Amino acid sequence: MKSEGVRPDGFTALRRRAEARARKGAAQPPENVAALSPEEARRTLHELRVHQIELEMQNEELRRTQAELELARARYFDLYDRAPVAYCTLTEWGIIREVNLTAATLLGVTAGALVGQPITRFILGEDQGSFVDLRERLFATGDPQECELRMLSRAGDAFWAHLGATAARDAEGALACRVVLSDVSGRKKGEEALLRSLDELRQVSALLLAAQEEERGRFSRELHDGVCQTMIAMKMTLEAALGTQGPAPERLAAIDLLVPMMRDAIQEVRGVFMALRPAILDDLGLVAAIRWFARELQTAYPAMRIVLRIEVDEQDVPNPLRTVIFRVLQEAMTNAGKHSGADEAVVSLAKSGGLLEFGVEDNGRGFDADAPRVGEGAQCGAGLGCMRVRVERAGGSLEVQARKGEGTAIRARLPLAAGCAA
Repeated sequence: MKSEGVRPDGFTALRRRAEARARKGAAQPPENVAALSPEEARRTLHELRVHQIELEMQNEELRRTQAELELARARYFDLYDRAPVAYCTLTEWGIIREVNLTAATLLGVTAGALVGQPITRFILGEDQGSFVDLRERLFATGDPQECELRMLSRAGDAFWAHLGATAARDAEGALACRVVLSDVSGRKKGEEALLRSLDELRQVSALLLAAQEEERGRFSRELHDGVCQTMIAMKMTLEAALGTQGPAPERLAAIDLLVPMMRDAIQEVRGVFMALRPAILDDLGLVAAIRWFARELQTAYPAMRIVLRIEVDEQDVPNPLRTVIFRVLQEAMTNAGKHSGADEAVVSLAKSGGLLEFGVEDNGRGFDADAPRVGEGAQCGAGLGCMRVRVERAGGSLEVQARKGEGTAIRARLPLAAGCAA
């Protein structure tokens, strides 16, 4: 009964420990040992005792190993169950086999109640086809798949979820689907709000185009072209961002960059459109309309500080002259903000004797005041020529002082007795 052959180191050590423990014991010899010599009986008894102790020690090792495995398993399930990300494991046919606490909380159902349920029970009816397609692609290719669909909580509330799925095999070797769930309702709401902004942008563009057709003689073609080109470029960029097939974080980052640009463009276009409407003067009056437009322009060009020096009362300005003054100041202020690169523009309106004096001075890059375009403008379209025509039709005069790199000053005078409007 003596053990022979080479044993692994672990068993050799275990054998030595068993033999040491046997020597310490006081084993009694079995009764039926008459046929054995005393020496043989002693060896046989010792060998049996050693094997007995060896088995007991192996059992102790197995119990300790089993306890360690149970502890490791408990730690694993605790980490899995309390992970901040929602996990679940599905059978090949979409039945929930395992689910962690985060997923159960997301769906508003206890983990135990989820096991054995088809996951389609928690997917909005019209979006279940998206999950079926994902599952078929996953098991057909073996490659990770993802999709976004609307899921339902136990309370019946719908939310947008991102599903990331990988193929695996369970302990029995059957196909399984491991899914990571993420609530992306916040991002979806942001995308929907951006789409609404895009529609609003289209409407404002159409409004601007329609107004230009109706008031071609009074609108600034230069302003229209500049704003519309900017809006068209932004619209194309936005549509490309929304249509990209890249990862969701990249799409969201691209969209986040466009949100403030769109907001500023919409505000600027609306402000310019409202400022160019004759009704703005009837609604606010001349002084209030100038202040309002200055605030709108300050928002559109925050790098430029606008200083107002209005030293007349509303009743001092005859009605026929108010439209001329407002349109000239509006055009001059817009030019200062859009073209001059100035960090300050001073807007003035005062009465001097029988004249109304008004204008805009900036400290921007300036231009060549003697260029032919300054004097042109037989038809009122845009720029300095338009301003000159308006003022001269009302019986006044316009003076331009400009030099490259030293800013621009546009000053106009109108006789209070003038009775014609631009």
